Order: sequence, then C-alpha cells, then structure tokens
Amino acid sequence: MFQALTTSMKATLYERTSSPIFSSFIISWLICNFRIVILFFSSLEPRYKIYEIELVISKDILNIPFLESFHIPYFHLFFIPLAISLFYTLLLPFIEARLYKVWLKGQRELINAKSESEGKTTWSQAQIDTLRQELQTNKYESLTLLEKNDSEIRRLKGDLESQRIAEEKNTNQALEIEMERYTAIVEGKNRDIDDMKNEFVALNLEFEEAKHTIDVLLGELNEFKEKSARLDNLEVKVLTDFINSNGYMLSIYDYIGRFNGAQKLQIENMLVSLQESRYIAAKEDSYSNDILVLTNLGKRHYEDLMA
Repeated sequence: MFQALTTSMKATLYERTSSPIFSSFIISWLICNFRIVILFFSSLEPRYKIYEIELVISKDILNIPFLESFHIPYFHLFFIPLAISLFYTLLLPFIEARLYKVWLKGQRELINAKSESEGKTTWSQAQIDTLRQELQTNKYESLTLLEKNDSEIRRLKGDLESQRIAEEKNTNQALEIEMERYTAIVEGKNRDIDDMKNEFVALNLEFEEAKHTIDVLLGELNEFKEKSARLDNLEVKVLTDFINSNGYMLSIYDYIGRFNGAQKLQIENMLVSLQESRYIAAKEDSYSNDILVLTNLGKRHYEDLMA
C-alpha cells in the first residue's frame, strides 16, 4: 500500500512538473522574485530571513496613479509570473506560428522569383549544340573510363586470387613442416613419459619393499617396547625378584628395607595384592622370621607375563 501511494505521488509530481505552464511559472517566478531567492539562500539567521522576506512581500503592491484607492497586492509575487507563463504557453505558440508562416511565404516568393528569372534566360542554337556535344563527349569518356576501371578491377581480382592461392600453398607447406616438427617433439616427450613411468614403477616397488621392511621393524620395536614395559612393570619386577631369590623366598623386612619413600609404600601395597591373588604366601623360616614364598600359581602367572 505504501509503495502504491509513493508511486502515485511520484506520478502526480512528474505530471505537474512536466506541464509547460507549471515549469514556465516556476522559472518566471524565480526571475521576478530573485530578491526572495537571494534572501532564502543567504547566510542570515532564520528569523532575519523571515523578516526580510516578509518586508519584500509587504512592499509588493501595484499602485495605479489615476485610481488612488485601487491597489494590486502580490504583483511581482504572483500576477507577473502568472502573466508570463500564460503568455509563454498560450500566446507565444500562435505568434511563432504566424511568424513561421510569414517566413515560409517569403521563401516561396524568393524561389518563384528565382525560377522566373532563370526561365527568361534564352539560349542560342550554337550554345545548345555545343552543350549537347560536350554532354556526348563526357558520356563517351565516362563509358571509356568505366570499361577501363572494370578491366583493371578484373585484373586486380585475378592477381589477388593467384596471390591467395600461392600464399595458401606456402602456408600449407609451412604448416606441414611445423606439424612434423611438433609431432617429433611430442613423440620424444611420450618416450620420456614412458621412461618416467617405468622409473616410477621401479621406485614404487622399492618403496613397497622399504615399507614392508619398516613394518617388520616397527613390529619388532613394538614387541621390544611391550617386553620393556612388562619389565618396567612393578608386578613383574617383584615377581622377578622372587624368581631370582634362593628358594623363591624373600624376607619381608629385608626386601622392604631395600626401598625408601613412596617406592617403599608401592612395594608394600604390591606384596599385599600378590598375597590376595595367592601368587605369594607368608610363612616363617626355621628362625621364626617372617618370609614370603612364591607359589606355583605365582610362577605360572610370571610365565604368562613374560610370554
């Protein structure tokens, strides 16, 4: 709805501004009221502008000498621009039409006078014969020149055709030679590409062999890492100490006394866990000392860890 209203307003404004009487009124109003325009665009404060413009409008009165009581207000502000615009749009076209008709009438009279003057000119028979002979001569010379030009054009066309055929032949030969040269170059490039393909296949085989070797080495490295991790494992370490001891037994106090700090606590917790799993058992030796003995279940467990 808003767009339709905007379009309607634009169409109305365009119709008003395109009207000749409206545009002529605006132009004449700007000319007749140039003082108001200058005041409007001046650098004065708005209140002074309004005051000066009202002062100019208040003085815009037409006084008629023999009619002292009759005054025409807004003479320059409205009536003169309106009169000029009406004159421009209504009367001026008729005046221009009348003037144009007068001008056309003068042109026609001038043409008629010129024609009458030329018609009264008399030619003698000798002058007519001389003119006719000159016309015949000019006609013959023109025909001769045309024939000569036609023959010259045919000759030039033949030369151009022969030159074109020769150039096409030379161009074809040059193209064939150039094509053979490029064919030889392409064949050489194709051979180079085949050699590169063979080299690539050989390098690919070598790469696959190297990759297989690396995979094997990585597998061995992983196995070695797993074994090292098992050896580093605290459980494996404790069981290894039992395996390496005399009679698969260790004194509790002597074994724990080997360690200090946090590692000592870890060893104590590991020994308790191994006892709970029945991998080791607590006993007393002949001197009533507390010892730990590796059980058969613990030996099999150690074998499984080291497998």
